[in-house]
Amino acid sequence: MNNIKLQSYIAYIGLIPALTVIFDLHFIGTLNEEIIRNFMIYYTIIIFTFIGAMIWDINVNGSMLITLYGTIPSLISFVLIVMNLIGFNYITIIQILITSLLLQLFFDSFVYLKSNVAGLRDFYYFVRFPVTLILSFLIILS
Repeated sequence: MNNIKLQSYIAYIGLIPALTVIFDLHFIGTLNEEIIRNFMIYYTIIIFTFIGAMIWDINVNGSMLITLYGTIPSLISFVLIVMNLIGFNYITIIQILITSLLLQLFFDSFVYLKSNVAGLRDFYYFVRFPVTLILSFLIILS
């Protein structure tokens, strides 16, 4: 991770689409509620999968366990997409998604805080942790 500051800005900017649709849901009303729900599910899944892939960059010479850990979000995302497409209960999907995000955050804390990469601890505390909590809160609002 060469430019943690740039990645930090990108992470916070990445919340703008979710904030926009939640704002529309509660104040403007131009988008259908189902469209907003689907957007929040799929957008969060993209972020969830991306965060899993970031683990590979943190530990280039990582173990097979880290590689498997980085792929788990993709597998969970696949299941959640199928659940959504077949009409599974939205609340159940959201509960699984939020639980997965928070578990990922918890396990990532061990990887980030153990890392010797300069600035990675700050990235975890000032970006990774708050962005995940904000995104989880936005999902609840949808």
